[in-house]
Amino acid sequence: MIKKGKITMTEKPTIGLDIGGTKIRGGIVDRDGNLIEDPVIIKLPEKRNRETFEKSLFSCLNEIINQFQKIHHEIDINIGIGSAGPLSPIDGVLHSPTNIGCGEYSINERIMDNFPVEKVSLINDCEAIALGYYKFGGDKNQGMNSNALGLIAPGTGLGAAMILNGKPYWGTKNTGYLAVELSQTPYFGSNKKEIEAGIGVNLEDFASGYAVFPILRDIFGGPTMSIISKYLSEARKEDKAWLIEQFARESKSKEFKEKYPDLKNIDIDEKCLLTYRNLGKHLGYAIAAFVTNFNPEILILEGSIMNAYDLFNYEMTNTFRSAVYERHKNIPIVVGLLDNSGIKGSSYWVRV
Repeated sequence: MIKKGKITMTEKPTIGLDIGGTKIRGGIVDRDGNLIEDPVIIKLPEKRNRETFEKSLFSCLNEIINQFQKIHHEIDINIGIGSAGPLSPIDGVLHSPTNIGCGEYSINERIMDNFPVEKVSLINDCEAIALGYYKFGGDKNQGMNSNALGLIAPGTGLGAAMILNGKPYWGTKNTGYLAVELSQTPYFGSNKKEIEAGIGVNLEDFASGYAVFPILRDIFGGPTMSIISKYLSEARKEDKAWLIEQFARESKSKEFKEKYPDLKNIDIDEKCLLTYRNLGKHLGYAIAAFVTNFNPEILILEGSIMNAYDLFNYEMTNTFRSAVYERHKNIPIVVGLLDNSGIKGSSYWVRV
């Protein structure tokens, strides 16, 4: 829900930021999880470095803080940040997250030095999303108040988080609280053909947005229709998964029809469809690994790849059920429905 206009002092709004592999999203959130204005969205540039990242970050914050000060000028500004990692939540430092390209970046310090802010709190982006469901999920079927809430987010990469009794599981401080890194679980494929294709060495290489194109290219030899190869070669890396999803569907999205009017009536490409079914299998193994190790009460699935859930759900579910203990088969695995969950979760984190 987006609740516009003035609110009372007792609601104490905070700012939540959600920093992912392709964009920065943020907004003002009240204590009940309502966004006060529409979220601000800044796309990260194709060329990534410290300077371009900071420019995007500051642009997003400038717009949100201007909104905040116009509506709530009497309230101190507190900012919660959920970001792709690795990162240190205690020190407020991003440790060269691959998909962001900012290098070692003291994000809390940079924000405090450049904006009129009282407090900044940093957390992993998937932990922020999971906290959003824990606090604002609506009911227990979406993880609200769950004592053991798990989350897997197949988006640009493959993120995961575990919330125990309302707090993220971090493990030991000796590693900088680097825990639940499901993406880095060693994995080379599930059969000889996949292993020989040499797609990757961990689960993220097979069960994320960036995995979709290599699966199509290296396991299935490219799309069935040669014209699709042309468009894929011209697409940005982060757009390829979405494009392949469209070619796997009979009914194309409005965005696709507007961007590619000459292709709006193109038939389903069988190899594009097989690609998503193959990804579903690998995601099923990822879910099995997570459930077997963490035994959550409920597991939420979020992330951009979930837009194609109908294309791979069957393979994902069957693979998961074939790979886990009997007692784990009935753990609820649900698609997350909370809008702006990362923004809401990070805004809650700065209150904790």
